[in-house]
Amino acid sequence: MRGHVRLRETTLRNGKKSRLYYAVVYRGADPVTQKKTYDWGRGYRTRREAEAVLNERLAALGSGTYIRPVALTLGDYLHDSWLPSVRPSVKESTFRTYTWVVDRYLAPLLGARRIQDLATVDVNTAYGRLLSGDLPEQIKHPGRKNRPLSPKSVLNIHRVLTKALEDAVDAGLVGRNVAARAKRPALRAPQMSCWTAADLAGFLQATKDSRQWPMWHVASMTGLRRGEVLGLRWEDLDLEDARMMVRQALVSIDGIPTITTPKNGRARVVDLDPDTVAVLRALRLTQKAERLAWGPGYGCNDLVFTKEDGTAYHPDVITTAFTRQVKAATSPRIRLHDLRHTHATLLIKAGVPVNVVSQRLGHSSPAFTLAVYAHVLPGQQADAAATFAAVITEATRMAT
Repeated sequence: MRGHVRLRETTLRNGKKSRLYYAVVYRGADPVTQKKTYDWGRGYRTRREAEAVLNERLAALGSGTYIRPVALTLGDYLHDSWLPSVRPSVKESTFRTYTWVVDRYLAPLLGARRIQDLATVDVNTAYGRLLSGDLPEQIKHPGRKNRPLSPKSVLNIHRVLTKALEDAVDAGLVGRNVAARAKRPALRAPQMSCWTAADLAGFLQATKDSRQWPMWHVASMTGLRRGEVLGLRWEDLDLEDARMMVRQALVSIDGIPTITTPKNGRARVVDLDPDTVAVLRALRLTQKAERLAWGPGYGCNDLVFTKEDGTAYHPDVITTAFTRQVKAATSPRIRLHDLRHTHATLLIKAGVPVNVVSQRLGHSSPAFTLAVYAHVLPGQQADAAATFAAVITEATRMAT
């Protein structure tokens, strides 16, 4: 295997001369035509740059990791190759998120770069621009003030780019994933706020006249996520046996309400208490009356929680409604998702086994539940220590 640096001079359309150095690698003769084959790749402004690239390519040839130079840009790879390749293997909501990130951020910021020329510094620069609000024209919102992206949003973009470049490595288009070594945005630990049992009871009492009250009740008593509550269908309920099957979720993707599978992709059974069953039975009667009142104009989607005309709520509207009603009820400020944390925390404090809580919440494992709610356990450990000490004290008394 041999290579050399070649200088090429060309005349541009404006009459100026262009001088570029190429790292040319000889790959042997074509087995059919016996014609010598060479890889040229892109040109470099200085001989030193071309020589450095040539040395890297020759070393890769020797180690068997050589990848032929291609003129493919990151944007063309993402749109023409990567997105079509991942679509069959991911949820539709995930694919739409990938497409949104590619179209909205990655293509405008990095799409013009050749995929083999993309460097970690390019990725870091792109993240810095997003975090600072220094956005290219393609990303800017006309007539609106452009705010910096949050670290969490940039981290989501980083995950998509990392996945795409990892697939490019597997496909033999690049030798390494430059995004894997990029500086990931630092995230602050999410602030988990939980209500006491008295707080929750007070909020539910204060909001009992609101249309969303049955939703708040079910979310509080089951620990379902926002999307899971909104995606709940009557066919998923077995009120006779007091249980529900969580099979789908209604989430917002690109601002559009979209039905998808639960977060971990798995359905689960959640048992219901008698009061919650009664709330759902009453809601069903109300919904039947509304269906009759609206007639043909009623939305037919079988969802449990809908507007008066039977159409689905937008997830963001429900979040706003919850925030407004918490404020009106003068309850301690928490997020809608914190109803889920409140459910889990109160169960663990009441002594419900962690594996049961994990199943109820739909976590991947009890270990994950323990990691999230470790702050609840110290009090239980104190009770366990006191119980164990009492056992030993009694055994000692009996032995003397």
